[in-house]
Amino acid sequence: MNYGPGFDGFGGFPHLIGLAFYGIFVLLMIGVFLTLAFLLARFLLVGTRAAKIYVEKNSSTVAAPAATTPPAPSSAPATATTPAAAEPTVTKTTSTRATTKPITPVTPAPKPATKPRTPKTPPVE
Repeated sequence: MNYGPGFDGFGGFPHLIGLAFYGIFVLLMIGVFLTLAFLLARFLLVGTRAAKIYVEKNSSTVAAPAATTPPAPSSAPATATTPAAAEPTVTKTTSTRATTKPITPVTPAPKPATKPRTPKTPPVE
């Protein structure tokens, strides 16, 4: 192609330099894209885990404790091979929520009454 007098376009060595710049630019853009994809996936995974912990901690439903019944007393006398009283079994609930009383908001003490401000007289010259 003819681009004008004395200019034959990019050919040979200038074309290779342009190709190198284009290759570096493409690699840079691929790196930026992969980095953004990694950060987005990490943000979503951490956010999902944090939301799950928040829901478990602040859910309004509390699991009812399992009712335990003491074993029925046997009519046979206790011997060395049988225990005198069996330990009651307690099932552990899977809830991680603490069973404490709700915190009541604390109201601050009222501020003492302040004296009214008296205007000061301007200095005399």
